Amino acid sequence: MKRSGNLIVAIAAAALVSLCAWAAAPVTAVHLPGQNGQGRIGVKGIPSSAAATPRPRVPSPSFETHKASAPQALAAASMSVLIVQNEWPWGKTADTDVLSSIGYSYTIVDTATFDGMSASAVQAYDIVLIASDQFDAFNTWFNANLARFSQYAQAGGALIVFAGTNSSVSTTLPGGLQYLSPYTSGYSNHDYIVDATDPIVTDVLSQGVPLTDADLYGNACSHGWFVENTLPAGADVVLREADYGGHPTLIRYSLGAGSVIASCQTWEWAYSHCGEFNFSCKALDDVFLSAAGFNLAFLDDAGASEACANSHTGRFQWAVLSGPYTGTTFNGALNVYNGGTMFWSQAGASQYVYIYYDPNNHTAWGYLYDYTTGLYSSLFDSNTLNDPATCGTSQPPV
Repeated sequence: MKRSGNLIVAIAAAALVSLCAWAAAPVTAVHLPGQNGQGRIGVKGIPSSAAATPRPRVPSPSFETHKASAPQALAAASMSVLIVQNEWPWGKTADTDVLSSIGYSYTIVDTATFDGMSASAVQAYDIVLIASDQFDAFNTWFNANLARFSQYAQAGGALIVFAGTNSSVSTTLPGGLQYLSPYTSGYSNHDYIVDATDPIVTDVLSQGVPLTDADLYGNACSHGWFVENTLPAGADVVLREADYGGHPTLIRYSLGAGSVIASCQTWEWAYSHCGEFNFSCKALDDVFLSAAGFNLAFLDDAGASEACANSHTGRFQWAVLSGPYTGTTFNGALNVYNGGTMFWSQAGASQYVYIYYDPNNHTAWGYLYDYTTGLYSSLFDSNTLNDPATCGTSQPPV
């Protein structure tokens, strides 16, 4: 059938008017049973409710578990992750997608299910992840359960808190770290790197393509920030926001026998916008891969060096405690062999590192050679049973 040119023009014009009317229509929040509050999308520099836009909320399962189906390249064994969330952050499944891709098993629970879990049941997980973009009721619940999460980390667990939120409720993290909601701080479109040696930045545990400041862009890159004078002792600030004076937005710290990664970045949102906001596509896997602390720590008998390693991921830290390079620390990832008792460097690494651990005779030995400086550091540990329980606590001899 033939159509006249005028008719085609009229149809196109009508479609355009309809499209414009649809685009201009206000977004209506979808309220789901058993949930309180509204979601809001952050607007840089305007953390007030007047500038926020309601968005639909996507509930996650109250309980769901997935076993690892694909091996992670460096892992001697899969890690288990407990994800606590009441809804999918920004409606995205980025966390579970990435965990599956690196071969980590995971279980999703909501707050009500977590309330019914015993301390031992929670402690059975290698990593506990608090997902981003939860709402007022969730943040209030987190504050009320601070002691439980502190206990988990103190007892050796690896806690990841994706604190970035659209909630107006600020939170306190284990160790006394204060997170300010973007409603009382701000939404930053730009962050920048402070610690270029952290494995989240170096990408050494996965693709080996380091993060750059240019990658740390988003709308917004980070929601809120951490209060500087509440940083736990020894905390490593990895990233800061660039739009409001440089407040910390990603930190890593030890707590008792465990560790905490605390982040304000919009990881799940950015992961669904690869090519536009690159930081998450590069580094979200490294957050998970580097989360678990070191389960092996060896101190040289003469106090010359300390070597720490994670027998699952191959992550290592080597500290020089004597000689001209005293105080120098090296970090990275090693190949893992023999069930997590033998480690050596990956191809292309800046240092050659070898560590051997004999769990039957409780001995360990190894060495590090730095190609850049020519530094050679050795270690012999004749009794691993009397080593420090926590990596990094050994000091150079006086």
